[in-house]
Amino acid sequence: MRRGFSAFAVAGSLLAGVHGHHVRPVNYKKQYLALVAPANKLVDKLVAEWDAKPTPSNAAALKDAGPYIAATETFDNRALRDLWPTGVRGDIKALVVADGQVIAAIEALGSVTVLDSGSVRQQLMSAFTAEGTAANIVRSDLGLPANS
Repeated sequence: MRRGFSAFAVAGSLLAGVHGHHVRPVNYKKQYLALVAPANKLVDKLVAEWDAKPTPSNAAALKDAGPYIAATETFDNRALRDLWPTGVRGDIKALVVADGQVIAAIEALGSVTVLDSGSVRQQLMSAFTAEGTAANIVRSDLGLPANS
């Protein structure tokens, strides 16, 4: 009497159990847009707040940016955990790095002296530009139009 199982029989049984289930394809465009929407909404609000103030103090600018920073960090953490097509993964990582540079530049506003203020604000604008470029690359990867 044979007591062993054939690997083919076991594999066949496992596959037979899975056969009736359908795996839904992931809509990566929808996934990305849902993830990024809160941060995009808050960056628009942040820019409007900064534009509405004649010259916001660095402390006020840092305080205003708190919700945007939190939303961006949430996006980054989720985006790094979610599955993406092979060609998009590296660009998602690049976007997360660019987000980190924006956050670092914003947080630097809290420790800036008057002499350094212009330089730090320029770094912030450069970081926002790099972040926008990285986001547009991801959007292109996913077949979405570029942000304006």
